[in-house]
Amino acid sequence: MDKWLIKPSTGSIRNTNQESSDVSTSSNIDSNKWSSDAQSNSLTKKKGAWTRQYFENYIQFGFIEGDDNKPLCVICNAELSNESMKPSKLKRHLELKHPEYKEKPIDFFINRRRQLKSSKKNMTSMFSLSPQTENLVLASYEISKLIAETGYPHTIGEKLILPAMKIISSRICEKKTGKTSKFVGVVE
Repeated sequence: MDKWLIKPSTGSIRNTNQESSDVSTSSNIDSNKWSSDAQSNSLTKKKGAWTRQYFENYIQFGFIEGDDNKPLCVICNAELSNESMKPSKLKRHLELKHPEYKEKPIDFFINRRRQLKSSKKNMTSMFSLSPQTENLVLASYEISKLIAETGYPHTIGEKLILPAMKIISSRICEKKTGKTSKFVGVVE
């Protein structure tokens, strides 16, 4: 057993017979090289630095590639972490969160992907900030700030400001077009 031990001072292998020393010295060099490579690899690899890649066959579990190379569920639009991009974790999400869809064919998930992408495109085109839309958003923020400064509950906006805005907009539209119209941007 002593012939395989490494001396702490020289790093060479202690052995009793001379012929095995040549073989053991060469294997000692190789093992030192391997251990130094392993140490350098472990030092350079940082936690979180490595990211998983999305594969197209993940669509069978109902996931597409979302933002920042993260898996995005086509059913619930949940974006999982990059560490969850393992087939077993994607399958577990499908089985636990959406058990009614686990037996669906791949075509179902492909159609959901197409619907999701088209709805994203529609939403971005609908809510792209034109100067008029930007002014509406700024006005909304200013009204919310006024409500907050008064100390009243935010429901005052629904009870007082919304009806007031309907009256104002109907009067302005009536003067411009000559007919009364409903306030377009409000859901009743």
